[in-house]
Amino acid sequence: MSKNSTHQKDATFPFKSRLNLSLLIRYWEANLENNTIFAGYPADRIKEMIADAPELREPIEDLNVLNKHKELLGFLMSVVFPPALVDQDISAALVPFLFQGVYATPGYERLLPLDRELQDVVANIPTNDMNAGKVMHACTMILEKFYDTRIPIDKPILLTIKEDSTGLDRIYKLEIDARFVEILAKKKPAPIEKDIIKFLMQHPYDTALWTKYIDTKNFEFQGFMIFRLVDVTVQEMLSSIKYDLLEKNAIIKEDLIDMIEQKVQAIFNLPDLKLGLAYFDPNNNVISNHTATVWNSLAVGDAEAKLSCEDFRGSIYELAFNDQRPVIIEDLKEYDRKTTIEHKFLDLGIRNIAVAPLLYDGEVLGCLELANPQEGKINAITANKLESVLPMFTTAVKRVIDELNTEARALIQQECTAIHPTVEWRFIEAAYELLDKKRKGENAVLEEIVFPDVYPLYGLNDIRSSSVVRNAAIQDDLMENLEAVQEVINAILAFHKMPILDEINFRVKKEIDKTKHGITSGDESFIMQFIKSEVDPLFTHFANLDKSLAQIIENYRKKINNELGIVYHKRKDFEDSVTMINQRISEYLDKKEEEAQQMFPHYFEKYKTDGVEFNIYIGESLVKDLPFDM
Repeated sequence: MSKNSTHQKDATFPFKSRLNLSLLIRYWEANLENNTIFAGYPADRIKEMIADAPELREPIEDLNVLNKHKELLGFLMSVVFPPALVDQDISAALVPFLFQGVYATPGYERLLPLDRELQDVVANIPTNDMNAGKVMHACTMILEKFYDTRIPIDKPILLTIKEDSTGLDRIYKLEIDARFVEILAKKKPAPIEKDIIKFLMQHPYDTALWTKYIDTKNFEFQGFMIFRLVDVTVQEMLSSIKYDLLEKNAIIKEDLIDMIEQKVQAIFNLPDLKLGLAYFDPNNNVISNHTATVWNSLAVGDAEAKLSCEDFRGSIYELAFNDQRPVIIEDLKEYDRKTTIEHKFLDLGIRNIAVAPLLYDGEVLGCLELANPQEGKINAITANKLESVLPMFTTAVKRVIDELNTEARALIQQECTAIHPTVEWRFIEAAYELLDKKRKGENAVLEEIVFPDVYPLYGLNDIRSSSVVRNAAIQDDLMENLEAVQEVINAILAFHKMPILDEINFRVKKEIDKTKHGITSGDESFIMQFIKSEVDPLFTHFANLDKSLAQIIENYRKKINNELGIVYHKRKDFEDSVTMINQRISEYLDKKEEEAQQMFPHYFEKYKTDGVEFNIYIGESLVKDLPFDM
């Protein structure tokens, strides 16, 4: 659909730009005679309409001209906007760089009407300077055509647009297709040295610098650009939330919490959705928020409130905790096992709720709550979005617990001398109580903690240099894996030349070179993710595509551990050895422990690390009615 408007030059864009449909018309003419692309189209009718519209072959100054040829324009644009996709696509044909609309799909019109100003659209360009982005894009096109310089732009263009119906931000990746754009030069462009071009790329949004070397008056853009918007709200919001939660003080910044809630609302596209977060305090057997006052549980309501586990018995929280899986109630009114907790939510106007346990090493640290006043919006279909959010909030809650423990330990250090780790739980428990009292304004001190007549004994057996051996084993496995991947890719390249293979090969070589010199804590997980998410799907594709490559890829996969998806040879040898050593030592300690219990009953605890360590606590206060003799 074209708009009634007069073509006007954008005063901020320094190049001349005009609408021209000649490239599109020539494309139709070249294919109407002998190409099955247009089978079913009324070829004679289209040829007749093209012949009757000679003005469409020339630059169009007044867009109102298009209104005289609406039927022809619809036919011409059908190759750009396939009718079968027009209801799903968010696309438009625009005058190059001027954002003046020529044709748009209904989705694009709803989101960005062609006569709408773009001041409220935010782009991921420094200072949101869209003109700088347009100038850079125009200049790179000129460099490519006239200076034989291909400059790939790897950073995607993202537009943040507030949706009128919900008031929520949606994020779209902008894909620009310039195949129907011609660049005309009035005279032969002046040469630009390679080092100057390299310098320009180091300052991509400095329009004054770019236009110093590229004469804007010498070039004109004719044709039209195709803008296609792809909704990437979920991916970008998840990435943004993860970044937010990495901030050290994220959990105590109320403005940041509000921003995270808004992003979660955008992920689910629910403007009334409420976010709650609480953690489980095993020391006090309660759902709590302690000092994280802005992270209020929707169930607790008040950060100062404490609910015992008894209050949650039979509720959706207990179900989520015991089953260690999210529980989603689409309509609380229809839920037939309501407890005090569910009734409380209904009193708050909540009909739809999801409670998801936050798991860390198999332990439930707390729960994430999503609540909505309208029933059915959070359901099994949208649960996959909830799964994507959970790890981020698990990290945040873990940080809450760690910071609380740090605060408690700092208090203990102020109040006490050094304490043994085994009895530390008792001191932390007392510190929690003291912190609670101080938060309430009470003038309190740490209670006296006494363990009369108890004697601690500690033993340790460690494997010398185990960390060094472990790292060497991991490094060897990673090297073997990467080199095997490189061999397969080289084999594929012998049959298939594709840029993606060169890109993967380059990244594999980069990781090999880095791994040769040692690994850091994050290298193993990064390489594992790279192989699983990018290499394995590529190998699967070529194994299915080319039988001659299937056996090569199968031989590679025989080297891979099925569960981990990577080479696991040297690391397995190391872990098997450590397990055998620890098992022998542990069995010996267990045997001696049985003998020692006969001497005097005592508390014994054993830990397996790269070795085995144990504590013995012995004394009269640990047993009943049995005298202890020193």
